[in-house]
Amino acid sequence: MPPQMPKGKEKKMEFKYVESDEPMLTDDCYELISNPNIYIQVCQDGTYIINQYIPRQESVVHYPEVYTSLDKAKKDALKKKVILSAY
Repeated sequence: MPPQMPKGKEKKMEFKYVESDEPMLTDDCYELISNPNIYIQVCQDGTYIINQYIPRQESVVHYPEVYTSLDKAKKDALKKKVILSAY
């Protein structure tokens, strides 16, 4: 279940919480609504990682930063450039 946002912080929904349908294999995540290929993985240890799925290559870019704050991960995810495949 996603953490509750404090009142007044619900300005606009930029991310959608997606609960894993296979929790033993994949983690829950927050998808960027404007580009669902960019998402924040909710790790089992309570940290967050930004990833980007690249459809043309059927691969995932894992950004190296590990976040302890979901808010900081969301802010940084909004700044990520969309990677386009040349293939």
